[in-house]
Amino acid sequence: MSTECNEMDDEIGANDTHKDPVIPAHNNLSIQLEIINKQIAADHLGRPTCVQHGSNWHNSCDPYYTLMQQIKANKMPDPGSVIHPDIYVNIPHLYNANLVCSCGMLLTGHGWCQPFRRVACTHKNWYLLSKSYWCDNRGKRYGCGKSFVGHAPHILQQLPRGVQQVFPAFITKKMAISTKLAEMLAPLLHHRLGPSPLQKIVREWHTKHYDQLHIMYLDAVLSCLQSPAYAGLTHLYNQLLREGLWIQC
Repeated sequence: MSTECNEMDDEIGANDTHKDPVIPAHNNLSIQLEIINKQIAADHLGRPTCVQHGSNWHNSCDPYYTLMQQIKANKMPDPGSVIHPDIYVNIPHLYNANLVCSCGMLLTGHGWCQPFRRVACTHKNWYLLSKSYWCDNRGKRYGCGKSFVGHAPHILQQLPRGVQQVFPAFITKKMAISTKLAEMLAPLLHHRLGPSPLQKIVREWHTKHYDQLHIMYLDAVLSCLQSPAYAGLTHLYNQLLREGLWIQC
């Protein structure tokens, strides 16, 4: 069961009208959500593949190896596989099956909290996908009707301390930044430099990371064009270089 969930630091009012999740415009995210749901449905413990392998990061394969796999399969490199978003899958009930509401009643799973939260980080942004929960007050249930996002402080505080320590983001109602970026911001504020210098540095890092992916992709395309299967298509590579069309593919 899915619900449209407002992003709050604490609890929010529950809405008994269930709506389809709102997927952001980034089409790759909706595709990844479908993949994650299929992985959860196929596992008897309800875990996505990344959690089964000991990580909460979905789709975090190095772009270079993804491109090399496509080349070995005699496929033209896909730019979408290079710029795919990293997704942190947050499913609190996998670590504590007895999450409770502030009223003391057990919480019930309530689908995914939508939309994805974009988290600002050092070299590239990533996305947070969290489960949502609510205190069921329907029928003979005696809940209070409150609902919670999976990354709300009330939920995170009920998880094992080790899980709390590795949660990778600071979330507020209007923004989200990674713990790595927050750790860099703290000494700047301590020395009264403000966030502006860090903002310029992060923008430069993001640009550099994009350029690295661009070069990596074009190099993979060149490797493909040197194959007999793609003879005569070198002009497409030259067009990519001239017009920078790779990101629009």
